[in-house]
Amino acid sequence: MSTLFTCNKTCYFTSILFFISLPLFSQPNIHFIEYRVLLTEDNPYHNYRIFNQGSSKAACKINFVDYLISDTGKLTLAKKGSKLNTSASGMLRASPKNVYIPPRASQKVKILARGLKQQIDGEWVSYFNLECKNAEPKLINGLNLIPNFVFHIPVVVRKGKLDAIVKITKAKLVKKEKYQIIELVLNRIGQRSLYGDISILDETGDEIGILKGLSHYQQTTDIPISITLKRPPKGKLTIKFEEQNRFGGDLTTSFELNQ
Repeated sequence: MSTLFTCNKTCYFTSILFFISLPLFSQPNIHFIEYRVLLTEDNPYHNYRIFNQGSSKAACKINFVDYLISDTGKLTLAKKGSKLNTSASGMLRASPKNVYIPPRASQKVKILARGLKQQIDGEWVSYFNLECKNAEPKLINGLNLIPNFVFHIPVVVRKGKLDAIVKITKAKLVKKEKYQIIELVLNRIGQRSLYGDISILDETGDEIGILKGLSHYQQTTDIPISITLKRPPKGKLTIKFEEQNRFGGDLTTSFELNQ
């Protein structure tokens, strides 16, 4: 059985279970509170904390991978050996590369961007690949169950003052039987990626729709977005995109939509 979890195109989680039946068993429960890392010339490293909230020890391996992004924003894991102009993997290092996390404990991993001062101004992105499994698997009733959890966290490496322009286009209200959706295209032009939130307000001033933690990387110019509204809108709609300052941006843009 294989499942994939995405959080607004920002982090990815795959759980792969090999089993004969479904016994009760103890296992790690990996958790983290940061879904994106930004490294700059002034702050070239970050201590990333991994939590194990489970009942058994976790064994985790760490490396970096790249993703290809389609025109529609779909991500596909790049093949090993692929050289992407936007890849940061060549300058990224993690220490330690193998960690063991006891139950109900945590472990810090240092993520470092090397040689950034020698680079030209620009931005590069790769993914912190965290693969964890039970460090002490047990045979239960003659059955062996080995879960394997893989997390991909984007790491953005940025040097210099990089410009970007953002705007909302092609916004429209789509009515379904039981709910209503705002469909739009977020356009990005410039030298860096964007990371922020989209909020939707109607004439009452109420926030009736929101999308948090949206990433828009250099590999794409336009990404299509759909946001389900909490209730039917009243009057004119204001759609606003706002970057999160903690990831090095302060851009905002808005779009007014008349029904």
